[in-house]
Amino acid sequence: MMKKAGETEDSCSANTFQELFYWASYEWEAIGDAAIPYLAKLLKHSCDGLRKGVIESLGRIASTQALKMLQQYIRKGNDPVNLEFANLALKRVDIVQRTKNKRYHVTTNDWFILQGPKSGALLTHIPKGTVVIGLRWNFPSPDHEEGPKGGIAIFDFIKIVDTGQTGFFSRVGNNAIWII
Repeated sequence: MMKKAGETEDSCSANTFQELFYWASYEWEAIGDAAIPYLAKLLKHSCDGLRKGVIESLGRIASTQALKMLQQYIRKGNDPVNLEFANLALKRVDIVQRTKNKRYHVTTNDWFILQGPKSGALLTHIPKGTVVIGLRWNFPSPDHEEGPKGGIAIFDFIKIVDTGQTGFFSRVGNNAIWII
């Protein structure tokens, strides 16, 4: 079968995840439970990236309905590619449900926090699945340091729940942050 320009093996645009779901995951979160029926349909899409975006959106919504949908998705076990990510989203939903506080998040990648909002600052590595609290979002580099895709570097000030340590997450390409 002939592919259209921009399509990958999974019939997804190379930018689908970033355009449709990373930024849209915050919009789905704002819509809340009303988004669940739409996300349920998209969770069956053939594109791994779209399913990952839906999982992230459910983790951001963090409602009882989102919890049930993620549990059902994990139980079915049909998607080994996104299973670990679904478990991280489920962990985030569980924490939000228990604490009644959406400032709790879970890291989705092995990453690090910096002592200051600059790339040369001392860093502490933190593993994927670390629970953090968002203290301040979208902190621009005070030194006007360039970010990974140009423009000013952006950081987020967080606290690691288990240790109480605070620090700055650096944003990655397109100012994405590796937390749910």
